[in-house]
Amino acid sequence: MNRTGRAPMPRLERLTDGVYAHVQPDGGWVLSNGGFLPGGKGGIVIDTTGTEERNRSLIEQTAAIDPHPVRLVINTHHHGDHTYGNAMFDKADILAHRACRDEIITAGLSMQSMFPMVDWGHVEVRPPTMAFDGQHTIWHGDTELQLLHLGPAHTKGDIVVWLPEQRIMFTGDLVMGGVTPFSGMGTVRGLMATLGKLQDLRPRIIVPGHGSVGGPELLQDQIDYLQWLLKIAQDGRTAGLEPLELAREVDLGAYAEWPCSERLVANLHRAYFEVADEPLPPVDRARAFKEMAILAGVPDLVSHA
Repeated sequence: MNRTGRAPMPRLERLTDGVYAHVQPDGGWVLSNGGFLPGGKGGIVIDTTGTEERNRSLIEQTAAIDPHPVRLVINTHHHGDHTYGNAMFDKADILAHRACRDEIITAGLSMQSMFPMVDWGHVEVRPPTMAFDGQHTIWHGDTELQLLHLGPAHTKGDIVVWLPEQRIMFTGDLVMGGVTPFSGMGTVRGLMATLGKLQDLRPRIIVPGHGSVGGPELLQDQIDYLQWLLKIAQDGRTAGLEPLELAREVDLGAYAEWPCSERLVANLHRAYFEVADEPLPPVDRARAFKEMAILAGVPDLVSHA
């Protein structure tokens, strides 16, 4: 963090020839990651960032590597910290899963009200111009990109961008790198099933939606957390505890070191329905965000974006 308490601008990290991650430490709220593939008649950006300033920084850094305008932006899911820059890549098509496109339109700029302390600047909603169902493959020069939708997980419209030859995986928020997962808008068991399928691909490098770039251990770390989550949810429901009560009592162990540990209470709101094998209604977002702030001991959730 700098002296103002704000995180550094996105930085590009070279993963291999022609493949970069763009990373925003420490990976907390609104500090998302993505990717960049330069070359050809214009590069490909995998996820934008959330604020005008951070997207301008990303555009400047990609242009320093490849002066051609970005030709394609791929959205891994609809959340604004991954999509609010779509309109700033005005020469690019936007590609996503069909459910992601629908959710971008429905959500609008609602993320701004969740984090009023963030200087969002001028951002606009730009829905994908192209959408697909299931799976989709594109080629960028000789590089194959497989876009895989493996079912509802973090959201309804998540995709993974998988580079099979390089064995590099851009996961969006299906995976967090040493940051607390968030299942409040998806399904815990769906996310676990998806992570198992990603393990079967045997990735070498994983670029998570938030946090540090890593390897296949990131998948197992997240599965372990979700298994623990379901266990404590079962115990808490049996004991008659509300999610916030349980979140205040439970020993986080090593997970206390992960940023955004307050997400536990939102995750419990979802997990309580799943352990009871009940239909999954939308989580009460206002209540979940209020209780996360209470658990963190702050008036509003803190973002350093």
